[in-house]
Amino acid sequence: MRALLPVLAILCAPGCGQWLFDSQGDLGASPDAAAGPSDGRSDAGPSVMGDAGVDGAASRCVGYAPLGALPGLYLPVATAATWAEAVAACAADGAHLFIPDDDPELVTVTQLAFPTTLWQALDWQWVGISDQAIEGVWRRVDGEPATFLPWDVGQPDDFAMAEDCVQAAPTAGLNDLGCDQALAYVCECGP
Repeated sequence: MRALLPVLAILCAPGCGQWLFDSQGDLGASPDAAAGPSDGRSDAGPSVMGDAGVDGAASRCVGYAPLGALPGLYLPVATAATWAEAVAACAADGAHLFIPDDDPELVTVTQLAFPTTLWQALDWQWVGISDQAIEGVWRRVDGEPATFLPWDVGQPDDFAMAEDCVQAAPTAGLNDLGCDQALAYVCECGP
């Protein structure tokens, strides 16, 4: 099972009968919610967004939560995985590996998904972009061309002709890296 990290966001106001994250980052039910799973990963109990959800995301992305004011739902995963493993794990939830669409989203996800109190290894995380099919042609995991590519200085460099996947950090832009490296990642569900 993947290790889930806290998302510092309240999913609903206390008393609304839904799930919320407490100040320690633990997922639990609001005081009047029915008893349910403590990790948000089960189909039992209420969904994280009620029946409305974000484009129906709640029905397929149980345990995901908003980050800041972003419109999607996110699930930070601290268990290091290769890029392909991260893509597969997100897809198993009906989601996809995080794809930054603009600078505010990139900054919000990289800063809030893994709080700075965690170890340095979580600063870098996989992003759903690669040039595995054609060198130098960056595509998103949804098959669309990657148009938002705020590369860090000197990147992409395809070091040793073996860097085809993309990672991001809160203090830097994007960087290409070997897809077989193991990093933390964020799954994204919804817009």
